[in-house]
Amino acid sequence: MLLFLPLAGLGQQTEKGMVFILVEEPPEFMGGQDSLNRFIKYHLKYPAAAREAKIKGVVHLKFIVEADGHITNVEITRGLGYGCDEEALRVVNEFPKWKPGRQSGKNMRVGCFLPIRFSLE
Repeated sequence: MLLFLPLAGLGQQTEKGMVFILVEEPPEFMGGQDSLNRFIKYHLKYPAAAREAKIKGVVHLKFIVEADGHITNVEITRGLGYGCDEEALRVVNEFPKWKPGRQSGKNMRVGCFLPIRFSLE
């Protein structure tokens, strides 16, 4: 599930300009939430160390969807260890361009928060 949470109020100034959190039209993975879930499921590989240690849980990430739809500034906000953090970063860095967020008819840089769940079946 993709969440849009404030980094600092309605936006935060960065070296590349303002990053908004609340916009009229939030950014969207092409194809919507179901496509995002399928992308993660298809690309995510359970790390061997995590599987051997029977580690399960959630890696929390934040990133920016740029005005052109590219993903930048991917960071772990809460990790799990055992290779899960690196794997979650790898998958998010492979995301294709998104439909950018819009405010007043203009594409905006928007900060997003995404939990990625690791569970053994």
